Amino acid sequence: MPKELFAHKGSQVKKQRLDLMPKVTFDQRNSLRASLEVAWLIARAKKPHNIGEKLIKPVATRMTEMMCGKEQAAKLGTVPLSAKTVSKRLDVLAQNIKEQLIISIKKSRQLQ
Repeated sequence: MPKELFAHKGSQVKKQRLDLMPKVTFDQRNSLRASLEVAWLIARAKKPHNIGEKLIKPVATRMTEMMCGKEQAAKLGTVPLSAKTVSKRLDVLAQNIKEQLIISIKKSRQLQ
C-alpha cells in the first residue's frame, strides 16, 4: 500500500504545472520594503527590535484607520514587524552595507 501511495503522489507532482505556483504580488513587495524601512529606522533610533510589533504597527494601523479607513489600515497588517523579523531584516541590511563597502574599497584600490 505505501508503495502505491508514493507512486500515486509522484505522478500527481509530475502533473502539476510550475507556472501555477503563487507569485509574489505587488502588495507583498511593498510589505517587504516597508518592513525593511521600519527595521532600518528602529536600528537608527537604537530601539529594541520588538518596538515594531508592540508600538509602531498598532499606532500606524490606528492612524491609517482614522485617516484613510479600515481597508487601507488592513494592508498594514501584512507588514511583518516581529522582533525576529526585524532582526533578520537588519542582518540583510548589514550584509548589503558590508558588500557595498567591499566593492567601494576595491574600486578605490584600482584607482591608485
